[in-house]
This record gives sequence, structure tokens and C-alpha cells, in this order.
Amino acid sequence: MKSFATRAFAAFVTGLLFLAPIIVTIVVLDWLAGYAAAAVGPDSFIGRAISSGGSVVVGGQGAAFAFWVGLLLVLLLIALLGLLVQTRLRRRLEEGFDRFIDRVPVLRSIYRPIAQLVRLIGPQSNAGNLESMRVVAVRFGDATETLALLVTPELFDVGGQPRQLVLLTTAPVPVGGALLFVEPDSVVAVEGLSVEDFIKFFVSVGTVRPAGLKPYTPLK
Repeated sequence: MKSFATRAFAAFVTGLLFLAPIIVTIVVLDWLAGYAAAAVGPDSFIGRAISSGGSVVVGGQGAAFAFWVGLLLVLLLIALLGLLVQTRLRRRLEEGFDRFIDRVPVLRSIYRPIAQLVRLIGPQSNAGNLESMRVVAVRFGDATETLALLVTPELFDVGGQPRQLVLLTTAPVPVGGALLFVEPDSVVAVEGLSVEDFIKFFVSVGTVRPAGLKPYTPLK
């Protein structure tokens, strides 16, 4: 009986480990779906705006129906905008939208860094911007390190001390995080790890290890 229980438990653990990648994927998708629902769901600010747009088309046929019609219209408009962005109008559209946002100080301070990072990792990102950023490891204390992006190799004067500017992103959505000024000695370049690999690593919550991030092999 004891041998049977041991084998059954081992089989269960083996099956659970086999399913672990898909389970983690489902958990991450559920987490992202929760954020999406909070941001654009029917009860959110954006959701109410979408419902208002749908009500113009369907009239008073129910708030839920108006929301889905409005959402369909928004998706179509985004697709049409994507077609325009794929043309030579991309630069003009970006510059025009940036100028519009720059007129609102509060929005500008939030929008600018997010826009820079999104455009950096986008499918048509500027190669020059990619080359100006490097993947580094930042050490906090004696035993804690995290991957980050070195925004520029330039040193900044902060309180009379040299500091480097790094971007700490969040997982699994790397569009966000914090800009930190850190001591140059706490920043170590991670060779062989590109910005694209860095983004994939964070989106996968560390489950997709890039080739540039090698496992540690202790010296014998």
C-alpha cells in the first residue's frame, strides 16, 4: 500500500510539473485580463466612454449591447489607425500626437517615458534608440540584484555624487516601472543580452531564459 501511494504521488507530481508551463500561462493571462477589465471594462472610465459611443449608434437598446457595439467601433478605428501608422504617415502622426500631449503638463510627464519605451520595443522601433540602451544588472545591498535597462552611459550629478540612470521595469508587463539614479559601482553590464531578449524575459515572467543569460556553473 505504501509503495502504491508513493508511486501515485510521484505520478501526480510528474503530471503537475508537465502542466506547470500552461498553468503559469493561464495564471498570467488571468492576471492581465483582470487589469484589462479594470481599465476598459463596462464600469471603468474608458468603458463608460465606449458605451456612450455605442449608444449613439444603437440608441437605448441596453447598456451592455451599447458597450459591445462601441467596443467593436473602437477596434475598427484602431485597425484603421494601424494601417495609417504602417505608411509614411507614422512619423507625422507621432509628432502631432506628442505635440498635443505636451500641452497638458500632467499628461506629458506620464506619457513621454511610456511612449518612449513602447516605441523602443515596437516592431518598427528606432535602431538608434535601441543601441543607446543596454541591459544591466543592478545590485542593491550585498545579495539582491535585478535586471534593468541603462538609459544612457552618461553620468549625472546628483547631490555632488556621480549617478547612472536605470529603468527598472515590471513583469509581466515591462511597459512601466521606475527610473532610478544608482551608484555606478552597483551597475554591471550583462553581455550578450539584447533589449529584445530582456523584454521577452520579463513578459514570460522569467520562464523563457534568453541565451545571453547563462546558468551559473560553480567552479570545481
